[in-house]
Amino acid sequence: MAKTKLYVRSSYINSKGEAAIYVRYSHNDKTIDIATGEHIPPKYWDTANQQVRKSFPGHSGINNFILKKKLEIDTIRLDLKSNRVEPTVAAVKEAYIKMQTPKTDVTNSVSQNMLDQWSDFAAYQRDTKRVTEATLKQYNSTLKKLHDFESHINCLLTFEMMDNGFLDAFKKYLYNNVDSSHNTVGGKVKHLKTFLNWALDKGLTNNVKFKSFKKPSSETTIVTLTKEQLDILFFLDLKGQKRLEKARDIFVLGCSTGLRFSDYSSINLANVKRDYLVISTEKTDVQVRIPLNDYSRAILAKYPDGLPTISNTNLNKYLKEVGIQAKFFEEHEVTTYKGGHKQKFYKPLYLLLTSHCARRTFATQSLSRGMMMHDVMRITGHRDVRSFMKYVHISEPRLRKEVSKAWNTLDLLNPDEQNHL
Repeated sequence: MAKTKLYVRSSYINSKGEAAIYVRYSHNDKTIDIATGEHIPPKYWDTANQQVRKSFPGHSGINNFILKKKLEIDTIRLDLKSNRVEPTVAAVKEAYIKMQTPKTDVTNSVSQNMLDQWSDFAAYQRDTKRVTEATLKQYNSTLKKLHDFESHINCLLTFEMMDNGFLDAFKKYLYNNVDSSHNTVGGKVKHLKTFLNWALDKGLTNNVKFKSFKKPSSETTIVTLTKEQLDILFFLDLKGQKRLEKARDIFVLGCSTGLRFSDYSSINLANVKRDYLVISTEKTDVQVRIPLNDYSRAILAKYPDGLPTISNTNLNKYLKEVGIQAKFFEEHEVTTYKGGHKQKFYKPLYLLLTSHCARRTFATQSLSRGMMMHDVMRITGHRDVRSFMKYVHISEPRLRKEVSKAWNTLDLLNPDEQNHL
């Protein structure tokens, strides 16, 4: 049985204390909510009569408008039935979308079907902004989560809905229903904001409330290798274990160049220019010149016909086995944020070895070995100190040396003063 009604979702309040008015269409236990674009404080909604109370200024105009929206859905349902088409939720939604797409008014149509514009956004990012395939996959992941959220709230997302009230509801869904971490939620918010900025530039919306969106983030556990640990890996005897030996060599090359896995795993001899590695990074498309050192020279010399290929998944898997043979059993505190809640636990170092650990190791060891920060940033391709610092974990030997230099001054005092202390 089909049913159409007007209602206010009082559980979803925007920054002005207003709730949106929707048309809800139900058919055989399935429902869809279609935004009318009107908002009122929930206390002014008359649920029994499905209208705005007379005590609210402008109630008459709003009631006429939302009733027209309701009649549009009823008309679609009756038209489908007259054409012997079952008026399912999907059929009514499709017909409504077509009805809201007049050739002379593109803005009106896209306001009702925000996510339908995502494919054009992705194409623009790919063809004009030249983003990587990895970034496009992340955009697709965000799109899927937004579609899932639509299903969760039984409502089509519109550009008009993009305010802090929506953001709070979306983040709550990601935390509670998807069990996402802070940084994962932050990534989705970042992608959504990029999409909305694109839509604003294209004239698809004039709603700028999304400009205040803030993405949540948290510091991830930084795992790096000390010089001693890197040397243990470098000299570890892995003869007869080709897959582990190749994984170790690729990883050490990453540790000694500061490149991302997507770059250090695809280095070939054409990238070697005398004493430098010259490569255009995949993520940022920035050309970097990295001076070769003892580690990188040794690895490159070991493979004169080109480096072995390995997937990121297999590299991370094999590194765990290499770490066991290197006896990296020292435990590290790991902090994660799942569902918005902080969790702490301990893991041995060998379980924490990943491809990204290489880049962090390079940054940390370069500073510990005395390199200037701006020189390290030139190699890693970082453009601002704030993002660079996320990769840096000052090793304990360096920290101990700096504290000792700053605080171990008791020898400057005379014996009487020391005894007094």
